Amino acid sequence: RNIVLKGYDVTIKALDKVQSMEVFEEIIQDGFNKVFPIKIVRVPEGEVDVINNKFFYTVPKVPLFTQGSLVEEMKRRGLGRPSTYATIVSRLLERGYVIEKNGYLIPTSLGEKVYNYLNSNEDRFRFVKEDFTRELEGLMDKVENGEADYQEILKSLRNELRKN
Repeated sequence: RNIVLKGYDVTIKALDKVQSMEVFEEIIQDGFNKVFPIKIVRVPEGEVDVINNKFFYTVPKVPLFTQGSLVEEMKRRGLGRPSTYATIVSRLLERGYVIEKNGYLIPTSLGEKVYNYLNSNEDRFRFVKEDFTRELEGLMDKVENGEADYQEILKSLRNELRKN
């Protein structure tokens, strides 16, 4: 559902630089702002004294993925199958590990906590690592091509799980 806003354009001049932006003053009809709140600011007319001239930009440490670029990265790393890509992305969204905003997947604090927890102990979480996933998919390909016995693979995995 769309949001209806009352807004106006503001031009800011500081240090011989001019920046124009749209400032929203009032929400006339609620919509998407219930999910992603919009900051409502009232800017007085005329000249304003600058109290704090520090500007902060939030720049992610790594570029953000779109759903398409995430699937491409998974393909590049040899993770997942064409039939599982959409399911993987939807699970990330459903479980709140990421949110999608302006087409980009943004990690949530829950997603970062889960990621850090799973990376905290290499041996304990071996079964969720990329290398294990690639290894398991390679074994699945061998079973599919008749080069390996799935029962032997399952026995080996079961024995490995019992060790942990």
